Amino acid sequence: MERENKDNVASSKVGEKRKYECLNEGTGTLIPNDDKEVLWRVNFEEVIRRLRHKACVAQVRSRLDLGAGTVLEAMLEATRCSETSVKQKISAPLSMDAIMQAVRATTEGRTMTLERIRASLNQMASDSVGYLSRTGDMGGHYVIHLYKILEAARKSEVEAIVLKRFGRESCRVFRLLAMKGQLEQKQISDQALVGRKETLEILYKLLKDDYLQLQEIAKSQDHAPSRTFYLWRVNYSSLMEHIIDDMYHGASNLGQRLAHELEQEQEVLDLLKQMHQSKNTDGSTSHVTLTKTQRDQVNHIRRVATVLETSILKLDDSIILFHDF
Repeated sequence: MERENKDNVASSKVGEKRKYECLNEGTGTLIPNDDKEVLWRVNFEEVIRRLRHKACVAQVRSRLDLGAGTVLEAMLEATRCSETSVKQKISAPLSMDAIMQAVRATTEGRTMTLERIRASLNQMASDSVGYLSRTGDMGGHYVIHLYKILEAARKSEVEAIVLKRFGRESCRVFRLLAMKGQLEQKQISDQALVGRKETLEILYKLLKDDYLQLQEIAKSQDHAPSRTFYLWRVNYSSLMEHIIDDMYHGASNLGQRLAHELEQEQEVLDLLKQMHQSKNTDGSTSHVTLTKTQRDQVNHIRRVATVLETSILKLDDSIILFHDF
């Protein structure tokens, strides 16, 4: 009994220690931590999961139509609680009745008929799309292939990058190789409807920036060009790593450019900050004023900062798609 009392005293002391050992981040000192205090933290996994679902819905709406996106969004919400991983590849199966109830519970799907819902399911489950598949007895349940939807979204993003960096004809050549696998230069020229000289220039330009790979298949040991096949192809696994690396560099460059622009106008920004801080409590303006030149500087840096910050946010969306989804 005496030992039990000692254990209770020791445990109470530990409890008291935990109660008071709450670090104040502002001062670095320990402050009392009331037992009734509730501590909050961000659930990053749930944030990523919801953003992932949002990207899937956006891809379906872009590839198919708004109705299919509404059905998919309802299905994702209905199966969200059964996901065991942030990067869940396939959802839990849903019956037709469960899908219909989930869709009818949404604002957009309230007026959708059973025929319309079924048509959207068949559209997403078709062989050319493959976003859904039937499962269970008599194929009465549907599962969502999230990895296929996100893979299609990443490929669409890659094509958009190629279009922006290299032009329309280069994007057509790249899309052809992505669909066909690997082709020779003549086949690419004929099927992409691009001149042979222009095709060769496009291929080597994409090869130089690691968007394509070239494989040589020699008929003889001397590797003579006349007896060698040159096959061009897209290797998405290595290309994704290259693109995400470029995105990280781009985000770093944009951040450095923004910091540089703000540093260049630091004097006028400090003056503007001083104006805001020196306002009276009654709302009257301070005695500090800006000249016309300084006002022009403020407007310029605001425009530049808006453009750079918007670019950083767009790049962050792409980085999440390639890295976190």
